[in-house]
Amino acid sequence: SKGNPFLLIQLASSVDKGEPHNDLDSILRSRLQSLSANERRFLDLVVIAGRPISREIIMEAAQISTNEHEVESNLRTGNWIKSSGPRTWQTIEPYHDRIRESLVSDLRQDKKQELHQSLAKVLFDYHILDKNEDRDQKEKIIGLHPAFIAHQCTSAGMIEEAIPLWREACLESLQRSAYSE
Repeated sequence: SKGNPFLLIQLASSVDKGEPHNDLDSILRSRLQSLSANERRFLDLVVIAGRPISREIIMEAAQISTNEHEVESNLRTGNWIKSSGPRTWQTIEPYHDRIRESLVSDLRQDKKQELHQSLAKVLFDYHILDKNEDRDQKEKIIGLHPAFIAHQCTSAGMIEEAIPLWREACLESLQRSAYSE
């Protein structure tokens, strides 16, 4: 375990359950089997985002119609995800980066693209609706920065939607750079 507390906890838990494993990836794969389809979709969207993201965006992208709060609660209780911030601007991310790394590496390419597409569509809609408001604080908190949305669109194969977002991100970066000089 090389002193990694997260790995130590997971190894000890697997031994307690009578399912000893030698590495974190096999422990996580084993634990994934106990998740419902809604929990797995929610978790996959959190890990594919690659950074903290608004719980509202994940909920909408996951398209969970029943027990959405139970899904989130179960994942939090199982140490799959963690959240921070006030409830209205709460962000969600994997409990540990090794969870993200392991789960993303196990996803098939077509599944990754579908998850990116689900996120990109929701993010793009929020971005368009929010275009005329002062977004600085909001985009930092919930992931509406044009570069993040452009990355999701690009990863989803939505190139036409991504191009103007990449341009917007570049212009914002140039503008910020000009202010700092």
